Amino acid sequence: MTDSEQPRFNLIFSGQLLPGTDTERAKRTLAAFFGLRDVSGVSVFFSGKPVPLRRNITKSDAQRLYQQLRGVGLICEISSVESDVKPEEASTTAESSAKPRQKLKQKPEQKLKLSAKPRQNVKPKIKPAPAPAPAPAPAPAPAPAPRSEPKPDSGSKPAAQQPSGKAPNLFALRPAFPLQNRAQRLEAIQIRGFIAAGIGLALCAVVLAVVVRFPAAPAGQEPLGALAGISLPSNELVLLVEGALLLHERSGLPAGRISAAELGFKRIAPPLWATQSGDLLLNALSEEGQLRLQRCDLTELSCYPFSPEVLASPVTAIASSLLGDNFFFLGADGQLWKSNSAGEIESEATVQPPWGQPRLLSSGGLLLAPAADGPMLGVYRPDAQNFGQQLDALLIMPEEAVDRGQDRLHDVAIGEEEYWALMAGEEAPPSLFQFDKQWGSSRPIALPEPLFEPFLIRWRDKVLVADTQRAQMQRVAKDGSLEVDFESTLLTEERDTWIKLSQQRSLMRQLGIGLPMMLIVFCASLALLYYFSYRSLQKSPQQRSALLDPMPGGIHWLPRSVKADAAMKRTILILGALVFFLIVLLGTLGGWLWLLAGLPAAAGLLYASSKLREGSGGHLGLLDKHFIAVDYDGRYFYGERTAMRGNAAVLVSPEVVLPIAIPGLANLESGSLDSERYSAKLKSTLSEILGALWLSQHPWIKGVLVMIGGLLMSMGLLLIIG
Repeated sequence: MTDSEQPRFNLIFSGQLLPGTDTERAKRTLAAFFGLRDVSGVSVFFSGKPVPLRRNITKSDAQRLYQQLRGVGLICEISSVESDVKPEEASTTAESSAKPRQKLKQKPEQKLKLSAKPRQNVKPKIKPAPAPAPAPAPAPAPAPAPRSEPKPDSGSKPAAQQPSGKAPNLFALRPAFPLQNRAQRLEAIQIRGFIAAGIGLALCAVVLAVVVRFPAAPAGQEPLGALAGISLPSNELVLLVEGALLLHERSGLPAGRISAAELGFKRIAPPLWATQSGDLLLNALSEEGQLRLQRCDLTELSCYPFSPEVLASPVTAIASSLLGDNFFFLGADGQLWKSNSAGEIESEATVQPPWGQPRLLSSGGLLLAPAADGPMLGVYRPDAQNFGQQLDALLIMPEEAVDRGQDRLHDVAIGEEEYWALMAGEEAPPSLFQFDKQWGSSRPIALPEPLFEPFLIRWRDKVLVADTQRAQMQRVAKDGSLEVDFESTLLTEERDTWIKLSQQRSLMRQLGIGLPMMLIVFCASLALLYYFSYRSLQKSPQQRSALLDPMPGGIHWLPRSVKADAAMKRTILILGALVFFLIVLLGTLGGWLWLLAGLPAAAGLLYASSKLREGSGGHLGLLDKHFIAVDYDGRYFYGERTAMRGNAAVLVSPEVVLPIAIPGLANLESGSLDSERYSAKLKSTLSEILGALWLSQHPWIKGVLVMIGGLLMSMGLLLIIG
């Protein structure tokens, strides 16, 4: 009998549902049945009036649809087409007399069946209930024949094999593809990628600005002590620190602090010299940004440039004649200047710059300056006619210094009846030596503390050995004996304030660099993912979704691996152990502050473990020469094997990324997949897989991003704390 000679049937639905069936779910099922995305278009089917779902179909098709719809809770009726093809009056009479009998006959059967076996979710193998009276009784479903090819003359499909886990509900699957077409999606991805890259570049500019604005070294590496010192004619001691002058009485007690701002400058710097009238000469940085030599009256807190001429280089050392009518200046490049008390430059010469601490001494009517190429003290003429001419060089080589490798003069000072010298070398730290007036006999002075950046300050009949790395100064008597350290409360307060400001500057630098760098890494990752998504969407096949009506039976669903749960438990256990180890390690090394800093990383790992479990579900089915891939979220793809993209890890299609056979993770048992007939011939690169993961908003990619973000945040907090 040909198809045209076979009896034809209609599938009727009047809005009746099996007990316990959700109405909204039933509406979504009918929407999928007709290929609709909006459930409002199927509301007419639930008005209580009989509505034909399919007309003029064969008995086998009517049985199949009846089974499928009843499996999801919809009660349908099968009626013969011949009973409906009659004159209008006869049809009305037949319907009025036949339908009540049909309902009376069907209801007991429905109640009997419901009481015998309760309704279950998606069971494609459930046998249908007997059809109503006018329709022929449906034939029983064929026996399961998983993974078998249909015979050419049978015209039937292989029966569905029940997977070991829960089977997907084919009539509730939602093809959650966006309404945008491919060109619109590609354009949107490009725009978002450009935005992420632009934000990353802007943050790079912020980092560069912070580096320029806060060039400070890490806290604790800046100078903590005095940078220069001088004794006033009345024997008061003045110390120059970063940004202030510290005044002390002749007894050493603090007398006051004068900041650079009070003198009208942004910053003050060495050298420091006192005139016979009590004025101070020092370098100062004005608002114009030029470092110039200034003369300051501390009683009036007023300063003015010492010389009306702008010197070629910053002044590094100062000396004056015995009467104070002439001043001598040593420049950074070896320039030597002589001026009168009014600051007018009278003579100029060039000498060799010193090796260590810049120092210029006036002794016996001559100028003394340490040499740069040996343990010598250069002797220069101060007179105007032969200014700067070198007369001699004194060789300073104590035996103890030679034995220690100290072959350079680091600093010198003149006492009342003695000379003092700091000897050092390229590899040897500085040591203090005392000499007689002829630089003849010498003896070493054993200091209790090692020296790092020392310099000498002549104060009363003593010499102070100061160090820019220490707030205390060693006091040495004129006979070479060590006295109690000179401690200044002003210097201690200045050091504490400097450390606090230094830590704040360091924190601002770390925040200004660390936080933008983390955001830069995040934005770069996003831009890269959008680029991968763009490539993946370009190379992926066109979107194809499987609708209810053409969906045949006989799908062979590949079962989930029996080792899936064990593998997932092991993976989550490893991540939990890693979180515990991280918390214990940070708490042991750095206390509760480090523990709090590690919480973002721990939270990221826990979130990644939850997303790992969430994104490991899915189903893979075979239907003749087609794949049916259903991901963890119910999104699916139906197409030929040549339209799929896959490799050993995942199966990729538009908006669907399905994990397959990933070691150590929950996976699908794909061993029964015929590699010759069903494996995807197109392979996906790593970039395409990452792009597809990002394109489909897969939980794995979310978990990885959150985990990386948590690690970056913890690293930033540890950098700030430590």
